[in-house]
Amino acid sequence: MNFESTLRKNKFIQKYDYGRDIVGFDEYVLRLASSCPLNCSYCYLQDINKKSQPKVYTNLEALRKEIIELRQNVKGKIYLNAGENADSLVFEPEAGLIKFLDGTISDLTDIQIELRTKTNNVDFLKTLKNKDKFNVVFTLSPENVVERLEKNTASLAKRIEAAGKCQEFGINVGLRFEPIINSKTLTEDYEKTIDLIKKRLNSERIQSFGLSCLRFTKGLMKKLESNAPELLLDEFVVCPDGKYRYFRPIRTRIYIQIINMLKEQLPNVKLFLSTEPAYIWK
Repeated sequence: MNFESTLRKNKFIQKYDYGRDIVGFDEYVLRLASSCPLNCSYCYLQDINKKSQPKVYTNLEALRKEIIELRQNVKGKIYLNAGENADSLVFEPEAGLIKFLDGTISDLTDIQIELRTKTNNVDFLKTLKNKDKFNVVFTLSPENVVERLEKNTASLAKRIEAAGKCQEFGINVGLRFEPIINSKTLTEDYEKTIDLIKKRLNSERIQSFGLSCLRFTKGLMKKLESNAPELLLDEFVVCPDGKYRYFRPIRTRIYIQIINMLKEQLPNVKLFLSTEPAYIWK
């Protein structure tokens, strides 16, 4: 994928802002790039990034200093999420960001880096020196959602195949159903998706499984009106963090359905909800 190399003028590392009343996990965001060429219709970056050309930041010695300082100043484990501002693997290995991170964290303890992706671009990860310090997290959607709303991404089957490769490489693998989109075929779609995961992955080596329903800002809503209006044909409510989500009974029904499927088919997997308030967890 094409990108513009440039210098980051502010901090690379930022404390994750979960939003008002949202259950958090004490993560930090690694801001290695801006904008994502995958261009998923529902992505919050559609509202934030006005320029089409993605940027990758190259003043990496400044990033190294930030990581070392963070390790010196924070007690306990540090979790760095490198997939918030762009897909973590879409510019690799050309950008060299993952190679740089691998070298930087070699001598640092209790650091985990999440590489979030919708690609199958994982072969270069086989040579990582610190495989135990990386988590490759694949965001998965039913294939009909991939075809309609995630057109520049790898297919569902290819993502799951790539997750299997990472397991073979000895790298931690996580899975995310995000965003879960309400539809008449939701149960059938996720039954097929979970069946594919069960057949092709070692469920005992899936580190975690996160669930999160569709959500969007007011600005993104205006984008969806033209890009994917079918996503707005449901009942939404504004939550305390300012984002629109499905009305509470819709979300709880969806989560209960999918959690029951996962518990039946993948009983050993650790489940959690992402970007939801405590009352939804309860």
